[in-house]
Amino acid sequence: MVGKFDLKSREFQKRLVLGFSITIVLSCLLAGVSFSLLHSVAASKDLVIYDSAQDLIVAERLQAAIQKKIAVYRAFLIYRADIYGDELPRLQEQIHATLNQLEGLTNSVEAKALLGRIEAGNQLHDELYRRTQPKIKSGVTIKQLIPFLESQGRPIRRGLERDVFVLRLNEGARPQESENRIRSRPPHAARIY
Repeated sequence: MVGKFDLKSREFQKRLVLGFSITIVLSCLLAGVSFSLLHSVAASKDLVIYDSAQDLIVAERLQAAIQKKIAVYRAFLIYRADIYGDELPRLQEQIHATLNQLEGLTNSVEAKALLGRIEAGNQLHDELYRRTQPKIKSGVTIKQLIPFLESQGRPIRRGLERDVFVLRLNEGARPQESENRIRSRPPHAARIY
């Protein structure tokens, strides 16, 4: 049988082998491109997770140091023991080193402004400690200090905790763009206080 569909024809066999060969080559090419893209996506995902995790660890370290400093200050107010007052400078150095580390990790203006607010709040908290320390040592009771602490200390503490919370929130849930490391204050963070 001579014609288009003659299975024994040499021309038909060549076309059949060529069709299978092209299909195999295209399948291998598609598999190679798919593997390459999948590998690069997985590598960049791991890099983003690693980068975010490192920033989040530093932000968590900052939050833990500030919370410990606030707790030590409260213990000093309650127990009037100098051992608590002696620990505050060490915590202050730890907070300052962590803030410097976070500042080195970011280059956005909003992040630097947030870190500046945290540093200013931290200094205000230190000033509050310096103002209450002589009062405590002179025998003023906690009940007498409560109005002063509520009017002066609570806004400082809340502002400091809010800014650290926003920092932590932004470090943990940051988009992939490295320029947008820390946004100033997301809408849902303002509802906390």
